[in-house]
Amino acid sequence: MQRTSQDRVQYGKIFAVLLLLTALFLPFTVGNTLAQENVGIGTKNPDQSAVLDLSIELLSSPKGFLTPRMTSLQKNSILAPTTGLLIYQTDGASGFYYYNGLTWIPFITSVSSFSSLVDTMAWTLRGNAGTSSANFLGTTDPKDLVLKTSNVERLRISAIGEVSVASLVSGGIVKAVPGTGTLVSAVVGAAGDVEAPLGFSNGITRSGNSVMLGGGLAFNTTINLNNSNFSFSGQGNVGIGVASPTYLLEVGGTQGIASVRLQSLAGTGTRLVTSNSLGELSTLNLPGGNVVGGSGTANFVTKWAADGLTLQNSQLFDNGASVGVGTTNPIGLFSVGSTSQFQVNATGAITAATGITSSGAIQFSALNAGGVVKADPVTGNLSVAIPGIDYEKSLTFTNGLTRNGDSVRFGGTLNSA
Repeated sequence: MQRTSQDRVQYGKIFAVLLLLTALFLPFTVGNTLAQENVGIGTKNPDQSAVLDLSIELLSSPKGFLTPRMTSLQKNSILAPTTGLLIYQTDGASGFYYYNGLTWIPFITSVSSFSSLVDTMAWTLRGNAGTSSANFLGTTDPKDLVLKTSNVERLRISAIGEVSVASLVSGGIVKAVPGTGTLVSAVVGAAGDVEAPLGFSNGITRSGNSVMLGGGLAFNTTINLNNSNFSFSGQGNVGIGVASPTYLLEVGGTQGIASVRLQSLAGTGTRLVTSNSLGELSTLNLPGGNVVGGSGTANFVTKWAADGLTLQNSQLFDNGASVGVGTTNPIGLFSVGSTSQFQVNATGAITAATGITSSGAIQFSALNAGGVVKADPVTGNLSVAIPGIDYEKSLTFTNGLTRNGDSVRFGGTLNSA
């Protein structure tokens, strides 16, 4: 390394000072140095354990020991510092620093400095500040991490990552105690702990979290509920005789053949199933007979009481039954109004039409085009007649021909051709 002229001047000053110190204290210490292999400055009796003993014993006024002072940059620029080298840093985190063979270590000068230093070197009882993601609690070699209380092992994390708790039964199931979160061994079969393993048989199988009937379930299998309720939860559909039900309850079978029986709806005679506002099913007796479908003279619908179950259109009635509109005592097959203003007898003829007078009118929507009306000779249906086809067109009389009622005659002046 090249030495500058300034460095040589500085070394010269240091050498001069050392010579001066040697001249001052050599008479007092040389004997001790030769005999005891230690040096004392400011004392005739250097401590036996010290190679160099600095004292103010022989000085005229107290003085201190001044170590080399330098900045942080100068400290870090020292080439190959040896272990134990001591300096005083003047900038930044000023103070005494010594080299421990790996890095410069500051002397602790206050409680806050001590806490800051410990936070970077160890985990403390009251927690650490200034931690980073690089900090961790554990080992850097393949050894287990063990936690103890009362010098008894409570928790162990093995070198391969397995965690064991001493208070838990080996191979058991762990549960957390409500309220405290304490981990304890669960008791199999105990309420609130864990269910005992279930065995499935007689057509009952398990798929994930679902239990279903399938396989070889026998026809005569009985499910005993011991007076308990049996219900299906969730949004799934239940099918009986249907592989993929599309309704909450879907029962398969043959159309027109009874396949569902509810004993609570049983009763005497034919009954009609109804539902109230709560969806509860019940039945009503049909005193007039059966409700049938299709067409024919034997079909009929019973008369209903005022119970809110009024039938709508497309009703057929047996021979001999009467229909009343606006009256409870119809006369003939069909009556309109409480005073029988319009009546139709058993042959279909209108026997009464009270209210149709010279000032009244009967309107037919199919005849709204106007004109002459004709009746079909077979069906009796009314329709608009066509002039010239269904009846004669109106005649115009000229050249002496005149009309008088149903007669046509000559009259007036005849003109020659």
